[in-house]
Amino acid sequence: MIYKREKKPWHRVNVWQSAKEYNLPKTAQALEYAQKLFSKLTRKDGRREFIHAYRVAQILIYHGVREDNVITAGIFHDLFENISFDLWADVKKNFGEDVSLTVWLLSCRPGEDKRYYFARISEDVATILVKLADRLHNLRNMTKNLGKVSFFTQARLEKQVEETWEYLVPMAVKAAVIGCQYRGAIIEVHEELLRSLADAEWLMEQL
Repeated sequence: MIYKREKKPWHRVNVWQSAKEYNLPKTAQALEYAQKLFSKLTRKDGRREFIHAYRVAQILIYHGVREDNVITAGIFHDLFENISFDLWADVKKNFGEDVSLTVWLLSCRPGEDKRYYFARISEDVATILVKLADRLHNLRNMTKNLGKVSFFTQARLEKQVEETWEYLVPMAVKAAVIGCQYRGAIIEVHEELLRSLADAEWLMEQL
C-alpha cells in the first residue's frame, strides 16, 4: 500500500521552477531564506529541516495552490517553532503580515495544549491547508520508515494517527463544507491524507 505510493507525483514538482513559472517571488525568496536558516538544522527523525519545508511546498503546488503567501507560509511553517519566535518581525518585514500571521498560527509553543493549538489553526483556511500538507508529509514519512531508526516507532505513529483523526480530519471537513478559495486543494490533500491514514493503520495491524 504505502510502498506503491512512495513516489507521489508531487515529489517531481520543482518548487524553484514553479516559483518562476507561476510568478511567485515570495516563494523563491523564501526558499533561499529557509535554505540558509535550515542549512545545519535536522529534525528529530534525522531529516534535514529544509527537505521537509520543500516537501510541504511541493504538496501545495501539486494540488493547485498558486497563492504566493500560502506556499511561502508552507516553507516557513516550522521556522518560529524550530528556530526562534524572534524571527517573526523579520518574516513580517520581508514577506508581509499575512505570511507571518499564518506561520505564527501554525507554531506550537512549548507545553501548549493541543486542543487550543488545533482550535487556533481551524479558524483560518490558509492555515488549515498548510497544516494538512505538513501532516500528510509527516504521516507518510513515519509510515514509510516505521522501525528503520529509533525515532520511527509504532507508538509515535499511533499517536500521530489518533491526533490526525481527532483534529485534522474534522477541520478539513469543516473547511470543505463552508467553502473557500482553497476548497479544491483542501479536499484533494484531505483525500490523500485519508489514504495515508489507511496505510498507517494497515501497517500497524501487521506488527
